[in-house]
Amino acid sequence: MKHEELLRELFIESAISLVAEGGFEKVTTRAIVHDRARLDEVRLNEAHIYRMFGGKEGLFASAFAKIDLELVSLVRQSRDFCGGFLAVWRYLCANEKKCLFYARFYYSIYFCGAAKEKHVSAYGTILANRLLVAALNMAIELLGGEDVSESDVRLVLETLMMVCDDSPRNL
Repeated sequence: MKHEELLRELFIESAISLVAEGGFEKVTTRAIVHDRARLDEVRLNEAHIYRMFGGKEGLFASAFAKIDLELVSLVRQSRDFCGGFLAVWRYLCANEKKCLFYARFYYSIYFCGAAKEKHVSAYGTILANRLLVAALNMAIELLGGEDVSESDVRLVLETLMMVCDDSPRNL
């Protein structure tokens, strides 16, 4: 991996972690740089963030896009609607910081413009997007201390499939 790609990944990981822990308001470019420098003993400065991402907002959008691509991949690898939903749900539950970052970004003012266009284009259909939103909301409840049972998952799936007029079993 080239040095610049490694730096991009380090910044993205740091942004995900810091936003998951404290929200967007508490994350500064300085905090991101110091978080990575402390963990990796790498000499970084805030100029790297501006050069690579155009600023903090660009970094947040890149982090969201990275997670979004991972989720799209899970949906596309699944054979059917239920499998896609469960794959996304399990991923979100297994990756707490990514889930919290993703949810905070998805429901924030940052989710507009290019980030939203990329997201909509990546999912392609309303059905896949509804699948993501339902899984995201359930994972948030689970991570918030609510116990979501398998029967709850099935109920949400059945409801989603009834709501979507053209909800094929295969994505």
